[in-house]
Amino acid sequence: MAARAQHGPSAASGALGASWLAARGAGEIPPEQREELKTQLLRELASRPGVRLGDATAQELQRFLDAGRISESNLDRLERRVLARCGAGGGGAQSARSEACSEFSR
Repeated sequence: MAARAQHGPSAASGALGASWLAARGAGEIPPEQREELKTQLLRELASRPGVRLGDATAQELQRFLDAGRISESNLDRLERRVLARCGAGGGGAQSARSEACSEFSR
């Protein structure tokens, strides 16, 4: 885990979902905790530089929650997918895909 802190888009602000994993561990996400996890991850994603929350972010997050398992690698994948679709990793020019990541209620 020490190598994780040295690279990647979340290095400055901590690993996505790290506090959740530290408190509850990896594994299946209990259905009664999914909404709490969703809220926490949305808040963390919103704090990432260059990330704009929108429909694409909500879709990626729902896909993650539907899988029903939380782990460091799954959280890393979620963050990469969100950044690719709606964030700093999505390229320089404004594309139709990035425009689809419209502002979303915070």
